[in-house]
Amino acid sequence: MHRVIEEVTPTQVSEAYEYLRSQGGYFKRWNGGELAPWIETPPEGESPPPFELSARMSLAFLMADKQFNAADPKVAATCGATASVALLHSLDWREGGITPFYAAKRLALTVAHVGDTRALLCHTDGGRVEPLTETHHADTRGESARLRRMGSSRVMDSFGESRFLGALANTRCIGDSQFKGSGITPEPTITTRLLEGPHYAYLILVSDGITDVLSDDEIVDLARTARDPHAAAQAVLAFAEELGTQDNSTVIVVPLAGWGQIHGPDATKDLRDYRRRQAMNNERERRM
Repeated sequence: MHRVIEEVTPTQVSEAYEYLRSQGGYFKRWNGGELAPWIETPPEGESPPPFELSARMSLAFLMADKQFNAADPKVAATCGATASVALLHSLDWREGGITPFYAAKRLALTVAHVGDTRALLCHTDGGRVEPLTETHHADTRGESARLRRMGSSRVMDSFGESRFLGALANTRCIGDSQFKGSGITPEPTITTRLLEGPHYAYLILVSDGITDVLSDDEIVDLARTARDPHAAAQAVLAFAEELGTQDNSTVIVVPLAGWGQIHGPDATKDLRDYRRRQAMNNERERRM
């Protein structure tokens, strides 16, 4: 995905637009979304707007979907992949170059995602958590409103999770081409922030194997005392496994300038200790 983001150009917008329009159904009325200004050649004497990062990210996700479909149409028809990209751009200069993002006092953060990855910013002030992504499920407010006009149904599976068309957990993804006409889209949700680096300890990205069993607050609190980002990720993963997560589990911890500077109490420690004891008791009962 990073390679695709680097290589896309505005000249590919029309190609991506025609590809999605060819999916029919939902996309018959699609106007190009974020990429609308680049679909048609501007009138003579006029120039298109600058091809900024949000447009580049949107185009990259659409082209990745197109490439996936072209590489193996049978797999792409029935398989969907979530994807998340976080770009951190230092805005600090120092003698000899740019200050690295993990030490920058000022930086720009852009997160683009489809699916159910959670991107969480941890403030140094009390370890407060700031979610940067919304889960793309049919029952979330944004996706529910987008899909409502299609008249498509959602049902609950045996685990109590909402399924779009009775089959899909995610309503935005790369792939699942057989459902494109019903509203499944590879268009990413893009979030941007200008950050004062010392006010944030880290950024955490986690997959649904983690969020199925842990709250946002528990995730950031588990990482707060780790000696380095790898140990922080291991702490989150290990606790999710203790609680019996059943899904694929990925954790990435990205340090920022406020690393190690969180002040205030660990608000979820007592809850985590209780949940750990409950999990241990349940495991003992299972073995008896």
